Amino acid sequence: MRIGMFTDYYLPVKTGVSTSVESFREQLEMLGHEVYVFAPSAGIIVRKEDEHIVRFPAIKGLFVENYMTTMFFPPQQIRKIEKLNLDIIHFHDPSQIGLLGVHIALKNNIPLVSTYHTDFYEYTKSYPAIGAGFMVLSALAPLITGGGFRDAKLIRPSLDRLAMNREAIKGAMTLIHDYCDVVIAPSKKMELQLKRWKTATPIEILPTGVDKITTNKANITSRKDQYGITDDDLVVMFTGRLGKEKNLELLIKAFAKARVTMPELKLLLVGDFKHSDELLDLASELGVSEWLIKTGYIENHDLGSLLEAADLFVLPSLTDTQCLVLNEAAHAGLPLIAVDPLINEVVQDGVNGTVTRPTIAAVSKAIVDILSDPTKATAMGEASVRLAEKFSERAQASKLANLYQEIIKKHV
Repeated sequence: MRIGMFTDYYLPVKTGVSTSVESFREQLEMLGHEVYVFAPSAGIIVRKEDEHIVRFPAIKGLFVENYMTTMFFPPQQIRKIEKLNLDIIHFHDPSQIGLLGVHIALKNNIPLVSTYHTDFYEYTKSYPAIGAGFMVLSALAPLITGGGFRDAKLIRPSLDRLAMNREAIKGAMTLIHDYCDVVIAPSKKMELQLKRWKTATPIEILPTGVDKITTNKANITSRKDQYGITDDDLVVMFTGRLGKEKNLELLIKAFAKARVTMPELKLLLVGDFKHSDELLDLASELGVSEWLIKTGYIENHDLGSLLEAADLFVLPSLTDTQCLVLNEAAHAGLPLIAVDPLINEVVQDGVNGTVTRPTIAAVSKAIVDILSDPTKATAMGEASVRLAEKFSERAQASKLANLYQEIIKKHV
């Protein structure tokens, strides 16, 4: 198959979306398929690279800090895309390049697939510009893509900004998705949201595959020495963007409460974002800053040594749609705690961790219950490894390839 992936997030920008696109691209090519990725450039100047990676000029940070906004699609570039004779188009974002993929698919009667990666409905609480962006992009869609949409509805003005933003997101996403042959949900959580919105298109649940991040004893020892982690410490870990939407205040407060019972606890936050200073201030207010380790951004290939240095992984977020780092933590043999019961099939309550309520008391109790019982923690870690192996990159890419082939056969 000749597959076109259209995404507004791609390397070198590191997000769950760009990680997913790159994982599927690599694995689909290994399976013998030809994959083209259409993505923003890292700036106005487009540098040549792999001929299967097609870039468009972009500027950074118009709606969200790490988002690349593409403002111009040269007509000759669009004609070149159409001449590729793609068998299927898969768009990963409902923004400029994603809309371009929708337009090309509709114009040329190419089967169209979407993955709804990001819970924009929840994100708009922390990032109101997303809702405004949806309204702008919905209004400009015919201009940006050259047309192709019908039945567009205007958003009614409202004094309730959050409600208005959410209505824009719901309307725009449902409109776009109902032009697709299939919409992929990365988790049960997103499938249920799409169904609540009365999405007419068939929905398939297909998480992104994740492989183990390899490391060695020397790297693990080096990392532990770097961050002052001793053999007597019990390390609670989170990795990801340290943004408002990740609900990390809950984790820090729960950690502070758990330390009263277990003073050997340390909290390891791997990642960075502009919200991180507020988190450090909170830790200081709670008197636990001495036992909080913030590493800053760590490249994914270096994450293995930190995962191996931890004893427990906690995800306090209610906005994630699948959280690939849960799989990485499971591969490393860590017990898992999550507050969202539908986020990821690698987390099974009572088997390899705990799915608990999003409260300080509940998360604190879950931390203590697991780490105070070494036998339980070990058994849960072993179960994590078994569950993670079911969702390898190759296995999930094979499922996606089979889904593409079914869609192509059924497309009229």
